Amino acid sequence: MGKTAVLFVVSLTLAMPVFAGTSETARPPQVTRYMVVVTGGELLAGAYADGHTHFLTRTLRPLGLECAGSMSVDDKQSDLVAALGFAAGRADLILVTGGLGPTTNDITREALSEFTGVELKEHPDVLQAMARRFGTAPEKLGANLRRQTKVPVGGTYLKNANGTAVGLVFEAKGHVIVALPGPPREL
Repeated sequence: MGKTAVLFVVSLTLAMPVFAGTSETARPPQVTRYMVVVTGGELLAGAYADGHTHFLTRTLRPLGLECAGSMSVDDKQSDLVAALGFAAGRADLILVTGGLGPTTNDITREALSEFTGVELKEHPDVLQAMARRFGTAPEKLGANLRRQTKVPVGGTYLKNANGTAVGLVFEAKGHVIVALPGPPREL
């Protein structure tokens, strides 16, 4: 996870309310529970082990976050939407890894938009960064690369210094969903 994503999660944790209702009595801060949803048919086929859950839990536990569970799902939009529904029932923060790249089976962006009802829109800064990365004009980028420049309207994105897929942050239905690239050095 990049430094920006960790700072986002830490900020989210620190923003949790300390006082309940009108009572002046301090309560211990609420623990932020999160679920990890790892996407990728290659994981389910046994081609790679799920190192994402290990990395995220090892990184977030010292920050006071509690993992409520982890699951791996195939690169199918309906499977990911169902997994998001399950995760939303267990935690307010959902971390999704993988499926943000340029291939046709990278469906995370669209599944998150479907689940949250938050529209995706091409972000001009992400588009310019992509064009610079490939040394071409934005209008000459292929559709598969331009798709990666779409971010949630009203949400935000996380820069990725190690690849083309930016992380995405969706806020909807009382949840924060952070989607991170799948390749280990980009995560």
